[in-house]
Amino acid sequence: MKKFLFACFLILISGCATARPEKWTRIDSRQEQYLLEHPVFEFEGDKWRVQNEVAYLTDSELREAGQIAGLPLLAERFDVPAYEKLYFKVDRHTFWVAAREKA
Repeated sequence: MKKFLFACFLILISGCATARPEKWTRIDSRQEQYLLEHPVFEFEGDKWRVQNEVAYLTDSELREAGQIAGLPLLAERFDVPAYEKLYFKVDRHTFWVAAREKA
């Protein structure tokens, strides 16, 4: 019985230890500094502002909508252009939110 439980434990551990590669790289300190110094950017003719907001999403919920200063701009997978929010990947499942500036 102990051997069976130990085998189950090893299978469980090995299954949890295998990680899927991330689709988008995290921003590095230079890119983070750029976003802090330039919180307003233009994308597809609209002005966007990086918000003081963090979203917790998985990579599979997002798709690449474009790039700004070498950083991938991500949008929700089923959102269409005229996006409501854009995202910058900060860490695993953690994204900075950018919202369209109101005129």
